[in-house]
Amino acid sequence: MKARVPGHFSDTRFATFSSIVLQKFLHNYKLYYHILANRHDKVWEKMNNASFLFSLCALVDVYNVIGSLSNALQKPAMAHWEIKSVYIKYIDKLHLMQNALADYESTINFEIFENCEYFTTLCKTFRCVKDTGEYEGCLVSVKEKVAHLTRGTTVQLNLVDSYDCVLRTSVKSVLQLVDKFETNFVNRLKVEDG
Repeated sequence: MKARVPGHFSDTRFATFSSIVLQKFLHNYKLYYHILANRHDKVWEKMNNASFLFSLCALVDVYNVIGSLSNALQKPAMAHWEIKSVYIKYIDKLHLMQNALADYESTINFEIFENCEYFTTLCKTFRCVKDTGEYEGCLVSVKEKVAHLTRGTTVQLNLVDSYDCVLRTSVKSVLQLVDKFETNFVNRLKVEDG
């Protein structure tokens, strides 16, 4: 495997460059995994976790869509109706992603992601990890403590021990992010219509 130079973030084209940074990190995952494991680094313990990997893959897919929106809006002198059309197209894509995440969270039916064309990275990685317990030859830990609120003010920590359950906890956090993106784009569209 040939390592890729890590990407750089940009203040002006954040979504596009974030997509590139996340894709390169995922491409270099095996390299980072082995370097950090050999150093016994605490970051390795966080990386060697299915929740981290699944969240990273979902974010790669989300930022691919948002980065495409950013690129689509880069044409100079776009007419108002063109800008509106681009926003609507990508809001619809985010809405489909949002629905897939929410449906998975409530049903834990992985076919939902397989039927959503925008989660290709997550689908491929989840299938690989679930079938082999590895990603790119790196063992992926499934043990994760999940807090559940119980009566009163106590918090009960349960160990999650299946890739399906870990994916569900990852989906919850990514869903919140997609909700914020969609709300932001809807608000931008309203400003454009203003």
